[in-house]
Amino acid sequence: MTRSSLLLSVSLVALLIAGGQSLAQDFPLRTVRIIVGFAPGGSMDVTARLLAEKLRDGLGRQVIVENRTGASGSIAAQALAKSAPDGHTLMLAGGGTLAIRQKLDMKLPYNAERDFAPVIYVANFPLLLVVPTSLPAKSVRELLALARARRGELTFASSGVGTTGHLSAAMFAVMAGVELTHVPYKGSAQMIPELIGGQVGLAFDQITTTKAHIASGKLRALAVSTARRSALVPDLPTVAESGVPGYESTSWNGFVVPAGTPTAIIERLQREIEKSLKSPDMTEKLAAMGGEPVGGTPGQFAAHIRNESARWGKLIDRLGLKPQ
Repeated sequence: MTRSSLLLSVSLVALLIAGGQSLAQDFPLRTVRIIVGFAPGGSMDVTARLLAEKLRDGLGRQVIVENRTGASGSIAAQALAKSAPDGHTLMLAGGGTLAIRQKLDMKLPYNAERDFAPVIYVANFPLLLVVPTSLPAKSVRELLALARARRGELTFASSGVGTTGHLSAAMFAVMAGVELTHVPYKGSAQMIPELIGGQVGLAFDQITTTKAHIASGKLRALAVSTARRSALVPDLPTVAESGVPGYESTSWNGFVVPAGTPTAIIERLQREIEKSLKSPDMTEKLAAMGGEPVGGTPGQFAAHIRNESARWGKLIDRLGLKPQ
């Protein structure tokens, strides 16, 4: 390479860097939308709204939350995939949307790996193994004994095919060596009344959607899904210590943007969201929902999505679940 061509290359790189910095500084130019694929009131929605409030200050623009419910988050994902890759539209999504559904549904209107760019890993949420109080099982061991006695008859509910709740229960059945029948619903709002009524036998769901019903005596919590006990329910044992060694499952979420969004804008969003996550009041509010803030770089979140996709993919293969 000649000296003149080397200087030209260095100049071009400098211009690109300067252009990217200017792009990030000017961003955002208008209202920023956060798309959520689930109904208001759940942990995903509440987390998005808490962060939207924080981001208004950090970005200097209005930040709104838009609920695009249905199809276990796929409607929201399709909306994001069709959005302009300019950073003004983000999606807060979980493992079902980003790491599981692609392996179960060939007709999905989006491809998580191709259509989205990771921004930041937001939070982890433990799941509770809950049963209706009418079910004669007051521990995981008693539940497993009941499942063995009623082989194939005991059902489990989930908020949709391919959700973390679905595969968490399926993994529980595999690791415990019992047969359970899946009954999918269109979200926790439809699932919980059926669970309370005893139409289904058990479910793995988040603390936010179950704690009021546990407190009122309509549901019974048997265990928490995480490897360690949750500080929010410290007296509740883990599934692993209750008779299913090695069991661990966590609901998680994070932000993604449309593929092709400039790196400088992704990095700006990541910095602002990370700052919000580290604020004491945000940590406190997440903890009240049983959540633990994570944070990190876009690359770290991308690695987490890949790892989760591989982990759940193995279970899907083992169960023989076929893409529809």
